[in-house]
Amino acid sequence: MNSVRYLGMDVHQDTISVAVLDESGRLTMQSVLATRAGSVLDFIHGVRGRLHVTFEEGTHSAWLYDVLVRRVEKPVVCNPRKNALLKSRSKSDAIDARKLAELLRAGMLSAVYHGEKSALEVQQMARSYTQLTEEPGSFPPDASKLSTECVGGREQSVAGEFQAGN
Repeated sequence: MNSVRYLGMDVHQDTISVAVLDESGRLTMQSVLATRAGSVLDFIHGVRGRLHVTFEEGTHSAWLYDVLVRRVEKPVVCNPRKNALLKSRSKSDAIDARKLAELLRAGMLSAVYHGEKSALEVQQMARSYTQLTEEPGSFPPDASKLSTECVGGREQSVAGEFQAGN
């Protein structure tokens, strides 16, 4: 089955309300998930078709984008201030999720986040920086800790390169 499914997600600290629309705009599924990667992935894997997902920019948007980006066809993080339709009539998380899915299906949302610097990347860079600055004599690396690596099909001592460069 290769049909497109439009998912709107209303994301909060503890829960995510999800609405799924088919290509014709019919609501096919609605659910409330825990705000955990495992819960989101379990739900996503249970939805068949090409998935287009949207949620509003906020505290969890970078994290959720990282969770979804390789698993859905089109993740869209949108600007909540530009979604005027969400402010009309009665308001609930389920209604907001459905309206987000409808706006995505209609092509009325534009992405405000594209994963340029994901939270995971920033955490990894910070961890690497901390490791480099906290270990005494860690830069240049301690030659005794380095092993050999394969360079151009032959083994070459990395430690020798650092000693030769001094």
